[in-house]
Amino acid sequence: MSWKSRIIRLHGLLKGRFRDWNDINISALVKNKALLTRQNQANLENFIKARNSSFFRRLLLFIRSGIYRQTLLGNLGLLLGITINKV
Repeated sequence: MSWKSRIIRLHGLLKGRFRDWNDINISALVKNKALLTRQNQANLENFIKARNSSFFRRLLLFIRSGIYRQTLLGNLGLLLGITINKV
């Protein structure tokens, strides 16, 4: 991924685009929750709760949810998004 693409993604994160995408994906996952393993259902619940929690609780629940990105920069962006509540 080029630096230009990374900057565009960061801008989208700051504007709340990823939060909107997560809303759509969460809706689909909740509708199909019965198809998920118990562990993945718990991860989803932690993720949902985290998005509406206070700062420290949000960090704890995101850690418990087990979500991550594939690259170091992706994970740093995710951490930023979690910190500023844009995920």
